[in-house]
Amino acid sequence: VVHHQGVTVRQARGVTTARHNAPLLWADLVRWAAKRRGAAGGRATARLLRLGGAVQRLLLAADGLRGGERRAHAAAERQALRAAAAAARAASEPPAADLPPPEERSTTR
Repeated sequence: VVHHQGVTVRQARGVTTARHNAPLLWADLVRWAAKRRGAAGGRATARLLRLGGAVQRLLLAADGLRGGERRAHAAAERQALRAAAAAARAASEPPAADLPPPEERSTTR
């Protein structure tokens, strides 16, 4: 399987059984949503992706209870989904340069 611009996806870290790099894909989707619908749209997309990933991880944990090769496969898939969720969260956060100074970031307003 060859990815955009000749990068072989199977050899990349975080590649799932579906042969895509979930962290890169999810981060790209969040950035795309933020460009189309603003920062709030990017954050909402990240939340939905993370929720879907949590459901997938739960189902994979149940599948991993069967033992053997399924356990190893499920553990690898869950790790890739955790990395994807972290990438989605990071992509939805504004760069540090865009944040106001700490004293202006009060959550009690």
